[in-house]
Amino acid sequence: MRRHSLGLSVFLMVLLIGTTIAGAVLGQDPKLIPPYELYRFHMGSTNGYFYTPWYSQGANAGYTYLGPIGSGFSTYTTAGIYPNPQQGYTPDPASGLLPLYQWWVIEGFRSYTYLSIFYGPVGSNYHFNGIVGYAYPASTTVDPLFGSPTVKVGSWYSQSRGYWYGLNEPGDPAGYELPPSGQGYVFQGVGFRLPAPPTTATGPNRCSGSSFPPITCDNSRAVTFTTPPQQQCPPEDEQACFDGGGQWDPGTCTCTYSQCNSRFESCVIQ
Repeated sequence: MRRHSLGLSVFLMVLLIGTTIAGAVLGQDPKLIPPYELYRFHMGSTNGYFYTPWYSQGANAGYTYLGPIGSGFSTYTTAGIYPNPQQGYTPDPASGLLPLYQWWVIEGFRSYTYLSIFYGPVGSNYHFNGIVGYAYPASTTVDPLFGSPTVKVGSWYSQSRGYWYGLNEPGDPAGYELPPSGQGYVFQGVGFRLPAPPTTATGPNRCSGSSFPPITCDNSRAVTFTTPPQQQCPPEDEQACFDGGGQWDPGTCTCTYSQCNSRFESCVIQ
C-alpha cells in the first residue's frame, strides 16, 4: 500500500506540474480592464489631433491637452475606451469589442491621426501605428455584457486639419459635439461607438469628482482580456523593433511606435 501511495503521489505531482506548464504555454493570466477616458490633444501649428487613453503619452510629446472626448459638450458625457493592454491580450469575444486602429497621416509638413475599426487599404501616406484601444461598431447601441448604452463618435474631416472625432452626429435629439470652427470640417458619418461614461481615468485629478462629469475610478464594467497561445517570434524582427525604438508585442509578433517626433518620420511600423 505504501508503494502504491507513493506512486500515486508522484503521478499527481507530475500531472500538476504538467498542467501548470500547459497553462503557461496556453497564455498569460487574464486581465480585467475597465473603460478609461479617451483624451484629445492638439498637435500644434498646422497639425491635427491625437487621441489616447494615456494622458502622459500626449503630454510628454508636447501636445496641447483638450480634455476627454465629450468634455466640450456640457449637456452630454465624456466617452471611454477599453485600452490596449498589449502583450497579445484581446477582449472576451462576448463583449462585442473590436480593435480601434490608428494611423499617422503625413501630408508634407502637416500631420494628423486617423482612427477606424476597419483595417483595410489606405493611402500610401497613412502609416499604421497599432491599436489605440477597443471600441464597438456603429451598430452596437447597447454593450452586450453590461447592458449600458454606448455613445456614437462622429468622424469629421478638414482639408487643412485632417480628422477630428467628437460625440454624436448632426441631427441627434441630444445634440452633438462640434469640431473647431473656421477650419472647414465636414461630417463623414459615425465611425464607431464607445462606452460611456468611463469608470477609470489617467488624466490628473480626473478621479476626484471635481470635474464634469465626475469620474469615480473603479473596476465596474471591466472586461476580461486574455492571450492566445504564445507563438515563436523571429528574433531578428524583435531586435529590429528595439533598434528602431519601438515597442515589441511578443503575443502578436508586432512592433509599434508609441511616440513620434514632430515630423513623425519614425512612426512607420516595420
